[in-house]
Amino acid sequence: MISVFCDVIDNYGDAGFCLRLCRDLCNKKYQVRFFCNNLNTLKQIYTKEDQSNHLLEIKTWPSNSEDFTPTRVIIQAFSVRLPSQLNQKIKEANSLVINLDYLTAEKFAEDCHKLSSFADRIQSYFFFPGFTNKTGGLIIENNLLRLIKEEKGLSIIFITHDLGVIANMADDIAVMYAGKIIEYGTVQDIFY
Repeated sequence: MISVFCDVIDNYGDAGFCLRLCRDLCNKKYQVRFFCNNLNTLKQIYTKEDQSNHLLEIKTWPSNSEDFTPTRVIIQAFSVRLPSQLNQKIKEANSLVINLDYLTAEKFAEDCHKLSSFADRIQSYFFFPGFTNKTGGLIIENNLLRLIKEEKGLSIIFITHDLGVIANMADDIAVMYAGKIIEYGTVQDIFY
């Protein structure tokens, strides 16, 4: 089980990102407890699917340490500072604590991603989402590009070596070698 803590600062941004993260973790079959200090904001954006998701438990922050049992992994979104009683329980449980930071394309994200920290006397690690293989990457829902494509009636061109992406996304495929198309056809023609 994974616990995610969100301190809502700018209304929907923090809560929305954390909710997307929780959904993504649930889609990967993890059980998630999402602690949000502002459930009124969260109620504006969560869906019936979130409410009925048996892997997702949405809760307000624990009011005291008796109401909280640390999980093996704790994600503290955007420099969340938990009460000292919770930090003590997390420390005693020896949970893996991840300090999730904001998405950035700045170079420092590559240098700081996975760095350890000892804030609040708890060993934790920075996680920087980003655009390179030296960062934590991006959360992209499995069907997001297909939904955008269908809703907007758009075409998408992928240039990739990842055949799994192509097999799941493309209608037509052009295989290139040395700058020339050597094979062209539908997904069915090329893969099946």
